[in-house]
Amino acid sequence: FTGRFGSEALGESVALLHAHYYHLPEMLFTYDRNPKSKAFMQSGDFYYHAAVFGGSWKSVKALTEACYQSIMEDKQNNVEALWHDESHLNKYMWLHKPSRVLSPEYCWDTSIGYRSDIQVNRLLWALKHYDTLRTP
Repeated sequence: FTGRFGSEALGESVALLHAHYYHLPEMLFTYDRNPKSKAFMQSGDFYYHAAVFGGSWKSVKALTEACYQSIMEDKQNNVEALWHDESHLNKYMWLHKPSRVLSPEYCWDTSIGYRSDIQVNRLLWALKHYDTLRTP
């Protein structure tokens, strides 16, 4: 955390715009395009980042249960969504619109650099080592 992250981030259902996609046209969003996956989406409205989400306990419970069920169904069918849990989160948020959508400043990736519309970095994205976390 590098800036204030307060009550303005609260809501019944909270989602975060992904820092790498919020300025891009929808056609460039990396939704899961595999029709065999439960996370499959042809289109959407925003691309959400799975690093930050929240809401009331009922809302978060419904989201996590729905994503878990979809992931388990995919596993039974030998399918893995493109961006794993994030793909399922995007599908869920497309079907169940969040009541609060947070700016990418709530989880900014410094590799993007400066953007005039991001005045405060509230949380910085941690570097991920995909080469050791994922199998080919």
